[in-house]
Amino acid sequence: KQKPSKGYFNIFDDNVYLDINISSLKDADMEEFCKLSEEQFLYTNESERYDIINKSKGNPAYLEQALSLCFDSQIGDKPFELPETFTEVTNKRLQYLKEVNEIAYEILVGAAVMGDKINIRLLHEIFDIEQFDDVIDYLKKMNFIQPVNEIYYEFKNLLLWETILTNSKH
Repeated sequence: KQKPSKGYFNIFDDNVYLDINISSLKDADMEEFCKLSEEQFLYTNESERYDIINKSKGNPAYLEQALSLCFDSQIGDKPFELPETFTEVTNKRLQYLKEVNEIAYEILVGAAVMGDKINIRLLHEIFDIEQFDDVIDYLKKMNFIQPVNEIYYEFKNLLLWETILTNSKH
């Protein structure tokens, strides 16, 4: 099944060679990615860490969202059960989000409907609530979105955006 992809290249030097790799990460690259995500691994035990890395099959998006699911499970006082697919991980995270913070869930789904880039000012006009900035900070800390600049945010990856958008139609 085809998945969305998007790239931005602002390279003005003709002498630059750019090699783009869209395959899954190799073991050494995955270890490096895990080191970058070390703070998130603080919420896992050795068995969970092994399962997450093994089930990710080199997909950093799966790894990132699975680690977030582990954290979600802990703060929601729920048992951590690791789904097999990225879609299942994301759907479980969305279910937890809806249970714990329904306003954040509604804003996240509304943002997904607007597109993969989120105009925060427009989103704030649509969801005119006092705690809007707190909700955006919460979604950022929960690993759903990240800032691009002062006006725009984006989803952590396009597969996450697509999964949230698809889930919102059900």
